[in-house]
Amino acid sequence: MTKCTLLLLIILAVFPAFSQDEVVFRALFVGDSLQKGKDVTVEKNYHYLTNSALYQFDIDGDGKVEGISFAYRDGEHWVEVYNLKKHKIFEFKFQSFGARAQVHKMKLVEVDSKNRAIVMYFFEGISKHVETTGSGRLYVLNIPDSDLTKLSVHKGVPYWIERKDHLGRYYRRNYEVGAYDIDGSGQKEIIAKSGTISYIMKYYPNKGWKNL
Repeated sequence: MTKCTLLLLIILAVFPAFSQDEVVFRALFVGDSLQKGKDVTVEKNYHYLTNSALYQFDIDGDGKVEGISFAYRDGEHWVEVYNLKKHKIFEFKFQSFGARAQVHKMKLVEVDSKNRAIVMYFFEGISKHVETTGSGRLYVLNIPDSDLTKLSVHKGVPYWIERKDHLGRYYRRNYEVGAYDIDGSGQKEIIAKSGTISYIMKYYPNKGWKNL
């Protein structure tokens, strides 16, 4: 309990937001749609494939340029990683829940001297049943030992939640996301924080990322 309290105090006192090595694709304007009561419909596209641009940068820190692209395949959202020769070496499917799902930002994090990660902001979409909801979740592309042959993706914590109930009442919570070594281990944790609520993702060598 004392350790958890100490971590919370550190988070509240020092919380650096991401500022460098960040790619923003599109701002979230979903809240306006929900507040104004606009209907959201899900368009089903079959036998349909499209890719984003290939975002090229040094993924593993070897001084060479690799690439990341985001694909949409018959309603499924994927991230694809390409090597120096632009050959696809890895792919992962996100879990979406409704219309307008997309990755709208990604951030490169130097976890420690050996390990890197790319934090992807995936808006999971809008669903409309008894109430209308929208949510966003962080996914972490893990690059252990800066080795592209060991890539994996961790489904992380939420960074955006919004809801409009059948009475028209609207609720929204936006989490500030940052990376900081909060326990003095020499490795950065990824933190999503809103007010007194904090979610922490921690990296464990040989085990990967865990939601605490």
